[in-house]
Amino acid sequence: MRGPDFLPSADDGLLVSFDSIAFDELHGLASAVRVIERVAATITGHASLLVLVREAGSVAGVRREIESILAHGIVPRESTSVETHALEVDFSAEHAPDLPQLLARAHLSRDDFLSRVASLELRARYLGFLPGFAYLEGWPEEWSLPRRAVARERVPWGSFGIAGAMAGFYAVESPGGWNLLGRTGATLWDPNASRPNRIAAGDLVRIRPGSFVAEESAARVDAPKGAEPILAEVLGPGLATIVTGEARDERLAFGLAPGGAFDDAAMRLANRLVANRDGATLLECAGSGPRMRFVREATIAIAGAEATATLDGVRLPMRTMVAVGCGATLDVGVIRGGMRVVVAVRGGVADPSPRWSARPPRIGRGELLAVAGETGLRRPLSPPAPGNRLQIGAVPGPHAIDSRHLDHLFDREWTVTPSLDRTGVRLESGAPPVALPALLPSCGMRFGSVQWHPGGELVVMGPDHPITGGYLQPLTVPRRELWKIAQLVPGERVQFVMLRE
Repeated sequence: MRGPDFLPSADDGLLVSFDSIAFDELHGLASAVRVIERVAATITGHASLLVLVREAGSVAGVRREIESILAHGIVPRESTSVETHALEVDFSAEHAPDLPQLLARAHLSRDDFLSRVASLELRARYLGFLPGFAYLEGWPEEWSLPRRAVARERVPWGSFGIAGAMAGFYAVESPGGWNLLGRTGATLWDPNASRPNRIAAGDLVRIRPGSFVAEESAARVDAPKGAEPILAEVLGPGLATIVTGEARDERLAFGLAPGGAFDDAAMRLANRLVANRDGATLLECAGSGPRMRFVREATIAIAGAEATATLDGVRLPMRTMVAVGCGATLDVGVIRGGMRVVVAVRGGVADPSPRWSARPPRIGRGELLAVAGETGLRRPLSPPAPGNRLQIGAVPGPHAIDSRHLDHLFDREWTVTPSLDRTGVRLESGAPPVALPALLPSCGMRFGSVQWHPGGELVVMGPDHPITGGYLQPLTVPRRELWKIAQLVPGERVQFVMLRE
């Protein structure tokens, strides 16, 4: 193992990247870095560690501490809690659309493959990409297949796939570009469990060819309802209204993004208007907001873009505290001048989802919203974020590219596509694609990481992003600019503006 490269990720992140590093050393380093006082969170990649710091500007000091750890020698990770998982996998054609390609490439018969795959012992190197997705090493190099050029829009939970010489199980249903070879019925992800992921980093996995039979616990389990006082009945949910609050870095340990409000500045402003703490749980609305009847008196505030909100038919002002009477009907209406608004309620809105839910819960018609019972104090208001939202400040890195490629990113307008949600926002320029690496060792990603895909499009990561990825990351949007990503609307044209951190 040679010394790592230290690659900046905006002004509050650092990608520590190695050519190669042993499993125990990688996780030993992660454990040592995680306890540095100024470190907020770490994300382990294939041969890298993305380090996020608590305060912008403290990256240099954290780097010196990491260099000191490396100079004194990494204490390898202890492997006392390793579990072995024997998973039954169905390799029939229904669940294995890409298996014929592997058999042809490796010159294997199906029987030979099934015999040899049962003798493999795979090890979970790290978690990432999806909730509970474990990257498994130990797959034979001669059985490798490159990641698919075009990802599938839907990969069923339990699917077993490979990309390069890494293997993995899709613990939840999602889009995906790995080659699908089979499917297990074992429960790999339980959002209600104290440890939601079945497979942890360091665990061993053995494959047993068999039939797909879903375990009973693989079915969706609703979180128990609490005893919080009812706030309002949802008469109409709007286009996409969720319950969300502050980001939670503890989720990273299980392959989950920290989540949180897409427009953090709007969340803080709305919560302060109603005397909540900054991260109190609220409603986040995209495109249009909900219509709901209050069954108790409340104090609310709406912030973000502009909404045609009314209370019992009377137009409401934005970014102002409003008293709502029992029986009153709030209609947030259509959102203009951006994509999202937030609705804060004094005391917070109770989150009905399981603790380790992969995504924040959407509200539905007829649902009863409850008060979370949070308390807070009035503090000075946060002013709305300044600046033209269609000019997005970005910092080069963590992956280095030459000046010609930087010019390609900064010297043109990018069109916002309809492919946008809290996972990420896809941008296209219409320019011919440039030659880019198609498969890099997966490394950590953050809210604001910009991936450049081989087809030429960019994807800016949102708050529910995959925590690792194997595409080039030439730009990072810093925290103070992220509200602009939250407010992008399909069809708008944006331009990146280079920032020097």
